[in-house]
Amino acid sequence: VLAGDTPASLKARVQALEGDALCDAVAALVAAVRGARAAAIAAATSSSSGYTAAPLTYASAGVSIDAGNELVDGIKPLAAATKRAGVLGSIGGFGGLFDPRAAGYADPVLVSGTDGVGTKLIIAQATGQNDRIGIDL
Repeated sequence: VLAGDTPASLKARVQALEGDALCDAVAALVAAVRGARAAAIAAATSSSSGYTAAPLTYASAGVSIDAGNELVDGIKPLAAATKRAGVLGSIGGFGGLFDPRAAGYADPVLVSGTDGVGTKLIIAQATGQNDRIGIDL
């Protein structure tokens, strides 16, 4: 984090690096798991292979952060109507927190999360492993 950073400027800098970092991490994992076949895939998809695409960002992938924020703002009243004892926080993140003690249970805080399958689909297609898409949803 730099001295003059705002949330928006920091987010923009991080997003510009996420694509290459993800590709490199996936390439390394695939190479370790799939041997020679994976090494060929890794060489073709790694940012160090000379591939010179523009940096990956949410916007370049067709995702509008502003539209997502507008959607969340629009459904906040609906989500708030479902709030019950034990719910910690509010809508807007990639996960939720629930404290069962506040709802009368003696268990620790329960954390759950949901996210899209976009990145998982890209990885599955790159590795030819489409048989497990969505298994974790």
